[in-house]
Amino acid sequence: MSVICPAEALFCTYMKKLILFDFGAVIVTLDKQRCIDALRQVGCGEIASYVDEHRSEDLFHEIELGGSTEDFVRNVERLCPNYRHCSEGFQDTPPRGSGEGALWAWNQLLAGIPVEKLRLIKQLRDEGYKTAVLSNTNWIHWEYSLKNLFTVDGLTIDDYFDHVFLSCDLKVVKPDPRIYQAVLDTMHVKPEEVLFIDDSKVNCEGARRMGIEAVHDPTGNAWVRGLTPDPSPARRGAYNTISPL
Repeated sequence: MSVICPAEALFCTYMKKLILFDFGAVIVTLDKQRCIDALRQVGCGEIASYVDEHRSEDLFHEIELGGSTEDFVRNVERLCPNYRHCSEGFQDTPPRGSGEGALWAWNQLLAGIPVEKLRLIKQLRDEGYKTAVLSNTNWIHWEYSLKNLFTVDGLTIDDYFDHVFLSCDLKVVKPDPRIYQAVLDTMHVKPEEVLFIDDSKVNCEGARRMGIEAVHDPTGNAWVRGLTPDPSPARRGAYNTISPL
């Protein structure tokens, strides 16, 4: 039976065909305070509290299940009577109803992807592993990421991953077993052939129930050391162990 391996454990990729990554925190750095400040700046203090308290109901849960950008903006206007459609971050004032203020503020959660993470993922793929993303996310964040965060070294997301599995596309969120099954079916792999990395223990437990090896990495950084090949000649092809952060 698969177990939840802490990030301090050996990242064993023996017999693994697919390395499956969560997106938020594991790949992209999240800056919760920057997002909260931005939401308050555009008069959205009511939903800023959702971010601060790690709440996913209502507004954010809806868009993770495929809700449209237009629906998001309408809900912001409904929940936030002091919402302003522009902020000091804009050179021009967006037209009323454009929702630019809310979208700008919401995207402030995404603080960038460390280049070493992208290069390591590409290296793993070049070595023959399949790589994929499995994320509870929304179209607003994903479209922003495609445009702004995967373009290092002149590449695109297709250079890093064989497939992406997004809750907003599949209309189901982790840890629902259907989302893990979608990965297994699409990638044509057995559960024991998958290594899954997520910052959420609940999501790792969901993967374990499907027979998938899951590494809980709450910092989103330990996996970089764990999946970096050991350069010593005696351990060529092996992967490093992880020491506690």
